[in-house]
Amino acid sequence: MDRFGVPPERLRFFVFTNTLKDYIGSALRYLDLPLACVTTFDGWCMRLHRAHIDGPFPRAQTGGPDFDAIRSAVLAAMKANPSAFRLFDMAMVDEGQDLTHESFEMLKIASAHVTVCMDYNQQIYEKRCDENAILRALGLRQRNLALLAAYRCCPYITKLAAHLTSDTTFLPQIRQSERLTPLFFLAASVKDEQEKIVEVVRARMLMGERIGILVSNNAKVFSLANILQDAGVEVEVHDRKPKSNYRPLDFESDRPKILTYHGAKGLTFDTVLLPRLVRPAFVKNSKEQLRKLLFVGITRASNWAFLSGVEGQIPGIVNEIMEMERLKIISVMKSTRIQPALFDFLEARPKGEGDPPPPPEAVEDDLTNLF
Repeated sequence: MDRFGVPPERLRFFVFTNTLKDYIGSALRYLDLPLACVTTFDGWCMRLHRAHIDGPFPRAQTGGPDFDAIRSAVLAAMKANPSAFRLFDMAMVDEGQDLTHESFEMLKIASAHVTVCMDYNQQIYEKRCDENAILRALGLRQRNLALLAAYRCCPYITKLAAHLTSDTTFLPQIRQSERLTPLFFLAASVKDEQEKIVEVVRARMLMGERIGILVSNNAKVFSLANILQDAGVEVEVHDRKPKSNYRPLDFESDRPKILTYHGAKGLTFDTVLLPRLVRPAFVKNSKEQLRKLLFVGITRASNWAFLSGVEGQIPGIVNEIMEMERLKIISVMKSTRIQPALFDFLEARPKGEGDPPPPPEAVEDDLTNLF
């Protein structure tokens, strides 16, 4: 901005979610920039539709905005009169893999310069862009920069996440920092898991860490918020209802944040908790979708990750993560309330330990032969 004399009104940061908008917005004051500099892409499209397109506002069958129809209508208007839509000198996109191909066509018309940051490993929305599609839309032949050396995760977080992606460039991104092994807690029951979550959150808060707790859907967000608040732990949730019983997200506070995996994209915390890793919580997700969700969740942590689930309900991909204990990438803690099965005891016991003594050799005589 200083080099090219760009005023704030000619700069925009585009993101996909309101949570990421708030997260980036909380840092704009350090650059002396107004909050108006950051917007969600679909929010921006809705404003353009109202300002430039006549007719009724497109609505989906659910009653909310039809974002696909809004984007298509705005792009058509832009192509018809490009000069009227050259609104910015610089546009920056975070989490670019979450936008569609036509989104980048619109940005190319709207801004003289576009910078896109993306990670295809974190693409958890359907029908989105891959890197090649973005390059084509922006008229580029190749990416300009790979930010490998700037990766935020500590060694154990990176090694754990590397098992959830086939990207060979991910593992070399390890940075030297605190080495704290991620932990998986196998609970005996839902209540047992809840008590452990409260214990872990309290301990990490005492260490002054920023904490993110990620779950599969909004219902679990509010359920877990109630559990923690009943235990005396103040938390924040992404809840934009005017009359809410929960604190809204404030990224300048130290209170733990509870979000969905999708809502946490682009955010960073010192410690991340991934509770309720059980089959019923992910019935709508394929194994590959769950793998990507876990990759996104684990890589939100810069120092430490805590995962948990209930015995007998663990999905296959989560079992694979637990098996990484043999590689010393993760530690697995079983609740003391889990009763070991008899066959587990026999398998774990050294051969011969606890076996009854063998009977003495019989002496052959007339009496033993008779018996």
